[in-house]
Amino acid sequence: MRGRRIPGRWRISKPVIDKVIVCIGDGMGFNEVSLARQSGVGLKKKLWMERLPVTGIVRTFSGNNAVTDSAAAGTALACGIKTSNGTIGMNKDGVAYHSILEALALK
Repeated sequence: MRGRRIPGRWRISKPVIDKVIVCIGDGMGFNEVSLARQSGVGLKKKLWMERLPVTGIVRTFSGNNAVTDSAAAGTALACGIKTSNGTIGMNKDGVAYHSILEALALK
């Protein structure tokens, strides 16, 4: 456990997190989660995924369509860039990009 000293007598320790699991629901939005909750456990309970301590929301807009497909959404998540539907790992002009993990591995 690592910690940092604070002036005085206290020491704050937190475990070091070295692994993260990312669960991506392709095509899943608030409406789909709400429907799953209503049909699965009812309105007054939570799904297991809603009980996780950390969650996030990502908006992945397509560069050429009002509806984003899986290729454009996956590229936005992996590379951090907007692209056209049907395009993986490239921007909408066809220029290839490293994923964020690949870019970190190059450092």
